[in-house]
Amino acid sequence: MEKMRLITLIHTCKAYESSRASVVAQSWVGNSPNVFFVSDADSDLVNSINLGFRPSGPTYHPLTLLRMFDLFIEEFVDYDWLFVVDDDSYCVLPKIEAYLSFFDPSDCLMIGDFLNWPKHVDGHAADYQSWVGGGSGIIFSRSAVNRFICYAGSRDGSKLPWVNHDVWLHRLMV
Repeated sequence: MEKMRLITLIHTCKAYESSRASVVAQSWVGNSPNVFFVSDADSDLVNSINLGFRPSGPTYHPLTLLRMFDLFIEEFVDYDWLFVVDDDSYCVLPKIEAYLSFFDPSDCLMIGDFLNWPKHVDGHAADYQSWVGGGSGIIFSRSAVNRFICYAGSRDGSKLPWVNHDVWLHRLMV
């Protein structure tokens, strides 16, 4: 069986580099070569990528997510899965990889927390028909990343409200 290939992008910023991001780097990231910190500034963190200017608005702007998608498609062509997570989350990457081994990476999949975030927004029930919340991270198959990039262009994602990246993804799909 072929090894599942997962790339992890940890969203951070210069303000949290010496606190949250450095703790993450020293704890669950360790020496993992497939984990990168993405920020809007140059960083002293190992394996960091400057995504450039961060638009004002939500702390995790949808344009930043689209830049992560582009990075995944263009630079990590040999990877099946993209895991986008915040710098205030704790993850056990070998467990995530084991979990993903049950899925076909060629399917269009978006995996995350469905039940916690929707209850805070009017009109959304806490069920599996609502959006995947980004607080605990979101895993995308390569097919899903390609689909979201396509939808963002064809449905003019720039005209959707920029509430936050996870809500924006949901609105893009419906």
